[in-house]
Amino acid sequence: MIENDKITNTQLWIFIVLTVIGVGIFALPRIVVESADEDGWISVILGGIASIFLFLIMCRLVRKFPDDTIVEISRKVFGNILSVPVILIFTLYMVTIIGITLRIFGEVVKMTLLLRTPVEVIMITMLVLVIWLTRYGIEPIVRFDEFVFPLIMVTLFFVLFFSIPRTDFSNMLPVFGSSAARILDGAYKATYSYAGFELILLIAPQVKDKGKMFKSGIIAFIVIILTYISVVILAIGKFGIIDTKKLIWPTLTMIRSIEVPGSFIERLEGIVMSQWIILAFTTIVPISYAISYILSRIFKHKNFKHFTSISIPIIYLISLIPDNIVEAYDFLDKITKYLETPVILIIPVLLLTTAVLRKMGANK
Repeated sequence: MIENDKITNTQLWIFIVLTVIGVGIFALPRIVVESADEDGWISVILGGIASIFLFLIMCRLVRKFPDDTIVEISRKVFGNILSVPVILIFTLYMVTIIGITLRIFGEVVKMTLLLRTPVEVIMITMLVLVIWLTRYGIEPIVRFDEFVFPLIMVTLFFVLFFSIPRTDFSNMLPVFGSSAARILDGAYKATYSYAGFELILLIAPQVKDKGKMFKSGIIAFIVIILTYISVVILAIGKFGIIDTKKLIWPTLTMIRSIEVPGSFIERLEGIVMSQWIILAFTTIVPISYAISYILSRIFKHKNFKHFTSISIPIIYLISLIPDNIVEAYDFLDKITKYLETPVILIIPVLLLTTAVLRKMGANK
């Protein structure tokens, strides 16, 4: 590990925001509306609150073992044998989620910008850039996030602002028209759009002030939740629930329909897509780093860089499994159901509960 490979708490919340807000924001309105109709925005809030609670559990866990990642924590709490399935599930989740995220990224770019470019070329180009930044470690990654964060947020603000005209907010009525079961189902399905905060289980040893990790997470989740609520409300207000369910990427369609007053920006879509590519990059890079880092910890190797070249081909092969974008989202649903739930809920709760009962780790 590089000696100065440490990140501040300000860098941490920026890192969480840019890791979480990525490819999923384009399909989020459709996903929650399919379950909760007009109350999709409520599902977004509930999903965010649940994610905050899960992040709190993870913060308490890593504060008990401040110098360890999920690999060492599992081995200490469960032992060398029982920790094997935990580590395998965590690694498999990381590899599959980034592979499908990469595929969705490639499909979006191909269908909006590079119509004649094979999706494989788009994904390989992204992976080349991912390898370049991943090998430098977490500190350069968060410095890159710090640099692009203001630019992305300003662009996102203008997109949301110019989306307000011609938006019929009566489409949001009636409030609480859906049953509680459907709203909760929408919240569960929205968890993919909040995926990424679980990386704290890997990067916690590199955070300077671990006592303020949860505070940084709260700031990050406030930004994420407000962004998601705005996108969902504007999409429903512009298209209504029927058309929102029919669109693969309602957010992208909404961006295309924006008309800037005075026409001082001719192609807002191109500007937004260029920023979104950076946003997708800030999602794929951290997860790629996490995979390389967890592999180095599994094999007790000092340098994670050697595993970067091994993980990238695996990620690429997984991205080729779906035949089209519909199958990619079906595959994503299975990941959320069978892998994400154990990783963000079951495993952290079991580890923390066992550590407390066995009186392991730091008391504070």
